[in-house]
Amino acid sequence: MRGRAPASSRRGPHAPMRARERLAAERAARKRAEARRRLLVPIAAVTAVLAIVVALVAVKLTAAPAHRVASESPASSVVVRQVTTVPAAVLAEVSPARRQQGSLRCRRLRHPARR
Repeated sequence: MRGRAPASSRRGPHAPMRARERLAAERAARKRAEARRRLLVPIAAVTAVLAIVVALVAVKLTAAPAHRVASESPASSVVVRQVTTVPAAVLAEVSPARRQQGSLRCRRLRHPARR
């Protein structure tokens, strides 16, 4: 190492300026990384929700149709006649308010808040 200057003198007068520039560059890189991280979290959350929705839709579309347990058949003529011909006495018992009024007019019910 004969004839060489010490390391401090080899850097020259611009050495402190380069250190500042390097620190500024590191700071800027950290800020960019932080901004990327802040943007990545919501994007990851939205992506996860979309993935779950797509998975649910796919499962629903590929699932086998449910088997029907109950079956329908036409009613017998006796049952149809009994259901469609209800005696007047039965109807009168169902609606005791009509017997008290004596007419077939409909009463208007007032809304409790409008009284």
